[in-house]
Amino acid sequence: MSVILIYPPQFDKKFSNPFISEPSLPPLGIASIAAYLEKFEIPVKIIDASILNLSFPQLIKILKKINPCVIGITAQTQNINRSVTTANIIKNEFPDIPIIFGGPHPTILPEETLKAVPAVDFIVIGEGEVSTLEIINAIYSNRNFESIKGIGFRKNQTIKINSPRPYIEDLNILPFPARHLLPLTLYKPNPLLYKRTPVTSAIVSRGCPYQCKFCSKTIWGNNIRERSAEKVFEEILLLKNEYNVNEIVFLDDVFTLHKKRVIEICDLILKNKVDISWSCITRVDAINRALLLSMKKSGCHQIAFGIESGNESILNLINKRITLDQVKKAFEICRKVGIETRAYFILAFPTETREMSYQTIAFAKKINPDYAYFYIYVPYPGTELWEIAEEKGQILNRDWNHFSRWDPNYIPDNRTAKEIKNTFKSAYRLFYLRLKYMANRLKAVKNIGDFRKNFELIIQYIKGMID
Repeated sequence: MSVILIYPPQFDKKFSNPFISEPSLPPLGIASIAAYLEKFEIPVKIIDASILNLSFPQLIKILKKINPCVIGITAQTQNINRSVTTANIIKNEFPDIPIIFGGPHPTILPEETLKAVPAVDFIVIGEGEVSTLEIINAIYSNRNFESIKGIGFRKNQTIKINSPRPYIEDLNILPFPARHLLPLTLYKPNPLLYKRTPVTSAIVSRGCPYQCKFCSKTIWGNNIRERSAEKVFEEILLLKNEYNVNEIVFLDDVFTLHKKRVIEICDLILKNKVDISWSCITRVDAINRALLLSMKKSGCHQIAFGIESGNESILNLINKRITLDQVKKAFEICRKVGIETRAYFILAFPTETREMSYQTIAFAKKINPDYAYFYIYVPYPGTELWEIAEEKGQILNRDWNHFSRWDPNYIPDNRTAKEIKNTFKSAYRLFYLRLKYMANRLKAVKNIGDFRKNFELIIQYIKGMID
């Protein structure tokens, strides 16, 4: 019994950010599922067709050599067409091999996914570890699938969606992701994210308690669940000692939500004298000076914040639950402590005018993060704002390939796609082509790595403007 988990070939590059390279990081979701299957002695392999740059014929050739018994495929909304094509091609070559879809898209749209993709036999709804294991066990013991929570399947030409699976409350019971099944040396994070190599990513919590209306949390839910500080430190040691990692990018939604736990992690790093650099993502209302000082001492050099808008009314509309004053104070504290900042902004939210978008750009310049990312709003299915966009008919193209954060597919009242795209380009021009900003970046250059990082940023920016 062998299982293959596939991260499909990526979507067309024209749907990628023209200004700042998106990181290529290990697919920790399927790596976690693989580790869980290994825990129960199920042979499993991962094929990351994206990072390996595999064509479909090459993928099929590999599968024929392995001859798997079950195939799982990651399905994200922005890449769903590639996942569907992957499933169809595989089913055509291997009609008797069960195919499982998992990920955000089938979780949000389970029935629609099964109806649209006959090649897919099962979908996993929500967290994938336990559900995937139970599907595989049921296949090989010829049991029925009705009792397996958190899945969808077909029975006698009828689509069945079972009851939801409860979330895994104790993340400490999960093995660390099966990174040994991935070609780790091929992943190249955005150079703006790190200062040392080798670098990799980690996720040490699941869920987010906040209710932002533009965000879908159908996989991990509202209640945050965290690995203990001791378990996080154990994974840090594993990455350091087994994979020679010098830096970790923590991708948790709100890494510093529970400050005491973060300080415990920092203390363990310091007490054991582990030489590691790291960065994280959090909210401006989830930090303070004492916490940042502890993080800085233990190796944290950069924090990313989702700001979203520089307009208070838009922040209220999307239920971000932060104020512009909180944002200013958070960036001031980071600057004084000596931790770099990344700020993420979204343009063209519902009801947002052109003037409001330019307020966001002006606010980005005012708080002056080390790096700013601008995106165009996308109404992803499963979010509250998606329902509004559907009702008003403001989505230009229902083809999921067009749900891109760099090319407008949702148009608010009294705006046009061309104007939004021009505003998006202006955001990068107005933020990065400032003498003050460029002077600060030159001051920050301390070694060849810093020079390379900033040089690559400039080259990518020029390419974006030309495109």
